[in-house]
Amino acid sequence: KCYNIIMVKKHKKREYIFYYTCLLFGLSAIWLFVDHIVKFSYPDYFYEANPGIKKYAGINVVSAWADFSYFTYHTILLFAFWTIGLFVGFVSGNERIEGFFKHQALVVFVLSNYIVTTLLSTVFELTSGNPTFGLYARTTKALHNFGTNILGHYVFCAFTIVAAFLVDTKNQLHKKHIIAFLLYLLIYYVIVKLTGLYAYEIEWYPYPIFDGELLWNMFRLPSYTMWKGICLLIGMDIFIAVAYVALLIGVKKILLFSKKENKFSKSS
Repeated sequence: KCYNIIMVKKHKKREYIFYYTCLLFGLSAIWLFVDHIVKFSYPDYFYEANPGIKKYAGINVVSAWADFSYFTYHTILLFAFWTIGLFVGFVSGNERIEGFFKHQALVVFVLSNYIVTTLLSTVFELTSGNPTFGLYARTTKALHNFGTNILGHYVFCAFTIVAAFLVDTKNQLHKKHIIAFLLYLLIYYVIVKLTGLYAYEIEWYPYPIFDGELLWNMFRLPSYTMWKGICLLIGMDIFIAVAYVALLIGVKKILLFSKKENKFSKSS
């Protein structure tokens, strides 16, 4: 009996540590996003170096609000929403709140998005020809940029993976959830495309996948025409959708294959 009491106390202590850590990470994610927006400055150097430029995809050279176009920041904000929600569900003891943030569909969604974000960011960095991971110079600003880059991509991703396996998930991911996530991607794509076309001084996108010509040039294909670009764009979008669904299903199966008894289950 004494042994059981001791184990329960240790279990409660681990619960508190885990959920307060979730809160800390969630607040850190919000700070990172706000900090990045607040510190945006219009890059005159970019336009001076590229006179007459009409279309561009890559770093944000148009507006602080354009950060909302990056899938990375969607992932960071979703991560903040999820981790803070886990904390609120724990401290409130509300089963509906706790059930929502521990729903397998939400856990799979957050983890899958972070896998996509971190994997693609790493690939683009390593294939850029000059990988710096944000440490572009030996200055305080560059060190800050490097630190937030590592935090936002790798530290948060690592915590998402750990938390996804520790959380005692409720219910299951179904087809309706996958459809909802694909609808989210579609809405995201359409909004970024429209804002890229009409909201800024130049036509700007966070990634080449929003424009046929930019995507064509990224692959260094010869003899570009508008219709070739459109076909390439449609093919890429279909590939992304199929790969995303496969990732969601794969993450779900991995989580199901993991330990059934959660370390932080209140019933243990």
